[in-house]
This record gives sequence, structure tokens and C-alpha cells, in this order.
Amino acid sequence: MSVALLELHNLAVDLPVGRELRSVLADVSLTLGAGEMVGLVGESGSGKSMTARAVAGLLPRGASVRGQITFDGTQLTGLGADAMRRLRVSDIAMVFQDPRAHINPVRRIGDYLCESMRINLGYDRRRAERVGLELLERVGLMEPERRMAQYPHELSGGMLQRVMIAAALAVEPRMLLADEPTTALDVTVQAEILAILDQMRRERGLATLFITHDLELAAAVCDRICVMYAGRIVEEQAAERLYRHPRHPYSAALIESRPRLDLPLDRLAAIPGVPVSAHEAPPGCPFRPRCTFGQDACEKWTPEIGLEQERVACLRANELFPATVGDRRG
Repeated sequence: MSVALLELHNLAVDLPVGRELRSVLADVSLTLGAGEMVGLVGESGSGKSMTARAVAGLLPRGASVRGQITFDGTQLTGLGADAMRRLRVSDIAMVFQDPRAHINPVRRIGDYLCESMRINLGYDRRRAERVGLELLERVGLMEPERRMAQYPHELSGGMLQRVMIAAALAVEPRMLLADEPTTALDVTVQAEILAILDQMRRERGLATLFITHDLELAAAVCDRICVMYAGRIVEEQAAERLYRHPRHPYSAALIESRPRLDLPLDRLAAIPGVPVSAHEAPPGCPFRPRCTFGQDACEKWTPEIGLEQERVACLRANELFPATVGDRRG
């Protein structure tokens, strides 16, 4: 593995709700190296997007952050707003899930692309437009000159997602936080967007934190996968190995709930119960109420997970999963 560019150690985040603080991240530790793509996978509310926002310094006002976020040796926890803004300009970029919610609908695509380069990089209008055209062509957008003159409503969702990626790459960041960038796209466009991200991270050594609810998709494009539940990481392995041999009951249940072409089923498996946020998690293992392998001891056992490259927060992982999962998945 490459030297870590990003390190999270025991990251915890509380957000203000009325007069109280509610936990959304309980204990997140992970590393991300230059040129590496790490997937964050889990159901809605597991803390994936909040982890990325904590790294980018985009948490709501009044949020409480504990633990450590280190980027290239710089401690980001407690870093001032101006210093954090400079990092987002030069080193850390983020692609959001819904481009229509993050691109000004009354400004042309060219204005959206060029403004940040003119303000943050000091480019004149001609240079910014030239670089903008090159970026649109690089991310596979046909007729870039025409697109620069159009408004967001004139472009499809896939086109706008390409625009967002182009804008994120405009300042040549060292790390990209991709928050479910393909969720609303059809399969063909999804594959094209993922190919663009993969090409950019290989060519530029771009470290990429790829957030998705689709474990199979993460296994196809990521080097490693971190599975999140109730505001904490419950398992981390190399991507292909985790998909073939998950060791946490939650990871295994996510995989089993997907349709499979090689195994016709009358009915898809479903995880019982509902997912919980960190502040709703019960004592002990947070997955215990939904786990088919849970025991009384799980209700008192506190999940612990360090920074090793293969880790699992399950009391019974060694007992249950090496043989069970290998036999089931082949």
C-alpha cells in the first residue's frame, strides 16, 4: 500500500438537533493513499456522506468533531475556516450525488467551470475557458463549446455529473471525495463515469474516497472497501476479497440481498429490521438487533477496530465466517 495521504483515527461527529447534540459518527478510522481508491459502503444513514463532509470541512454550524483527521501530515480537526477553504481550493475536491442541487441553475456551464479557476488560480478569462473546454472533452462530454454556453437544465443528469467531475479536477486536487456520483445514472452512463474517475486517479495519482450503497460496484472499482454501519466501520478488506469472503454479518447480508444471475431466486434475501444512525444504536454491537448470528454476549461487547488493512468488528467473526462465506460464495 502507498503512504497514507489521508488518515482518520477515532473520528466522531455530533450534530446539533434542537438543543441537543446527536451522534452521526461514532468511531471511524481509515487510511487513503495517493493513487488509491477506497470504497465506503453501507445503507442510508450509516455515516458515509458525513465522513466525507467531515474531511472536507463541510459540516453544519455547531457540529462537534472529535478524533483526528490528518491530510498529508496536516491535522484538519480544528483547522480554521480560511485554511480549510484553501485546502479545498488546491488539494481536496468533492463530487456530490445530485449535480442539479450543487450547480447554480441560472448560470451557464462555462461560468460555473471558469469562475473557480479565475478566482482561485488567477487564470484570465481566455485561459480559464481553454482549460474548461479541455476538461469537458477529457470527461467525455461531446461538443464542449456548445455545452459551455448552455444552462444546467439543458443537460441530462449524466452530462451534469461529468461537468461536476470536470470542475472538481480543474484545480488538479490530490484527493477526490466522490459521494455516490453514479447513483441517479443509468448503467451505461454509470460505467462511463467510473471509467473517467479510474483513469484520472491512475494518471494523476489521485486519491479517491468512493462512497456508494452498492457493495458489488465498490468491489469492481475500488482497491479496498470499508463497510459502515451506525456511524462506524465494521469491516475492511481488499475489495475483491471482501466481496468473495465477507467476515462481518452485515457485509455478508448486504451481498446476499443483491440479485444474482448465476443463482435464480424466487425471492431476494432481506436484512430484517431497519438501519440505525449512531445516536440510535443500542449498547454493544449496533448490528445485534438485525443479526441472525447474534448472541446475548453481543449486547455487552463493544466493537473495536484499528487501522490494520484487514479488520472486522464482530465477536463471532473467526468462529462463523471463514468457512461459511467461502462455501457460500465459492
